[in-house]
Amino acid sequence: MNSPMKFIYNGRTLPARVTMGTLRRFMAETGNDMVELQRNQKVSADDLAVLLWCAIVTQCRVEGMPFDVSLDDFLDRVTPDEVARWHTGAQDQDETPDDSKKKTKRKNGSELTN
Repeated sequence: MNSPMKFIYNGRTLPARVTMGTLRRFMAETGNDMVELQRNQKVSADDLAVLLWCAIVTQCRVEGMPFDVSLDDFLDRVTPDEVARWHTGAQDQDETPDDSKKKTKRKNGSELTN
């Protein structure tokens, strides 16, 4: 499991990690499925900013950290450049070389890549 990235918001260092809970929260906020948006290459800067907020809210909850900033307040204070840097870092963190991936055989014969 990847450790959360850090995002500095309003002078405070916060954890941000995309999880299934993050994607669910994103869908609840926007009505859109982030996976579908990525598949169709229709992800906007606004979508990424909302995803970042969802990632922070989710990870702060997991870690027991208070984060009671509304989505609108968050968007009023974050810049497109900050969101882009976070998104680039999140993509870099998710990528691993193919030779470092471990394959696990499941009982049904299928393989799971770790």
